[in-house]
Amino acid sequence: MPINQIKKMLYELINYKDSEITHIFSNYEDPFIVSLKKGENPNRFLITFINEQDTELLTDLETAARVIDELVQNKIEEDSDFTMQ
Repeated sequence: MPINQIKKMLYELINYKDSEITHIFSNYEDPFIVSLKKGENPNRFLITFINEQDTELLTDLETAARVIDELVQNKIEEDSDFTMQ
């Protein structure tokens, strides 16, 4: 998933009308949840790792996009390694 696509998804969360939005990424080896609680400036994203209890990362948009990109890229690389065997 290109980082620009990730940023677009995060901007969509920012522009959504609800004050608290959550998006679940469950198809990855380390599933994670991205939450945005609006009202803070700059907007802050909370990335919660489902398989690791209480492991959370509070980030700005740029950092959130890089973290998500890395998580998604790890999954893509693992999938391609598996299919090449």
